[in-house]
Amino acid sequence: MKNELKIKGLKGAAVKKEIERYMTQTIIDAINSDSSGHWSKSWKIGKGGQGNLPQNQDGTIYNGWNQFHLSSMAAGLGYDSNVWGTFKNWKTKGYFVQKGSKSVPVIFAKYVFEDNIETGKSEFKYFVYKVYNVFNASQVADKDKNLASDSKRYTPKPVESVEFTNKLCKKVSTEYLTSQNIGITGIGGNRSPYYNSGSDVIGMPALADFIDTKDATAEQNYFSTLFHEIGHSTGHESRLNRPLGNKFGNENYAFEELIAELTAVFISGHTGLEPTPALNHTSYIKSWNDALKDDPRTIIKAMNKASKASQFFLDNTSLKIAKPEPAEEVKQEPVKFETVALITRSA
Repeated sequence: MKNELKIKGLKGAAVKKEIERYMTQTIIDAINSDSSGHWSKSWKIGKGGQGNLPQNQDGTIYNGWNQFHLSSMAAGLGYDSNVWGTFKNWKTKGYFVQKGSKSVPVIFAKYVFEDNIETGKSEFKYFVYKVYNVFNASQVADKDKNLASDSKRYTPKPVESVEFTNKLCKKVSTEYLTSQNIGITGIGGNRSPYYNSGSDVIGMPALADFIDTKDATAEQNYFSTLFHEIGHSTGHESRLNRPLGNKFGNENYAFEELIAELTAVFISGHTGLEPTPALNHTSYIKSWNDALKDDPRTIIKAMNKASKASQFFLDNTSLKIAKPEPAEEVKQEPVKFETVALITRSA
């Protein structure tokens, strides 16, 4: 059955539940897809690096779940462009949605804070989900019937060579590790890579110990593995302060592994490294199916933390993005009032 967001007629908590079901099912569908070895590769999120990540008409990149979702939809529907916008925003650019075109939902969470009179500090109270319908540049045309996707402004940028991408991955990973004084030590190829939060050190086999696989080169496997361990390092108490050092097999350990894997995929998207299987990450991620179905917010929480982790990485490299999370959609009126759901801290 096709996964669709059905919020018409719903209110309050029911809207929240449906939005989170939809977001989670999107990920579960990708995990269970037979499109490739790595569960995230169906998004083709890495091709072209930052310039070809999903973005609005002004070039601001979508983050987190929206990045995954729009990449997935573009690949599934055969769109060449990575540019998206609302009906109104396309109109302001001189383009009009073609008859019969169907929109794709993007979802934002707007956080609301209130000042605590007693402490004098601003405290989080709740957030609202806001849903907006966007159209791809391949779905809109100007008054002369020219598709926006055919214009120079909205066409994908050329994909860099594999050699360029590998050099970029090496460059930014070195920049990050140096800026954070994170040690990296070589280990034998028969040992598993690791991040030790106590010593703030990453253990990695040498590049020569990695091999080509069906879907990736040795270099791609090396960097996707390194990005996974870098994902763990962002959780150090001096950085984003996530619970680390959990025992293998418990719930917190598994959750942190999911955060690190998602962080690696986000970083891969920004460097142009196509997400590829690092060791047995695919089989590990598939084991999350039951957990995701039991608690729809698991993947949402993990994606939120991974998005922050990847942003922390980028902010400490030459890939730092000056522009904030896209705000064009939140300036427009939501599709319908029912698309807004209040969520308290205890939810």
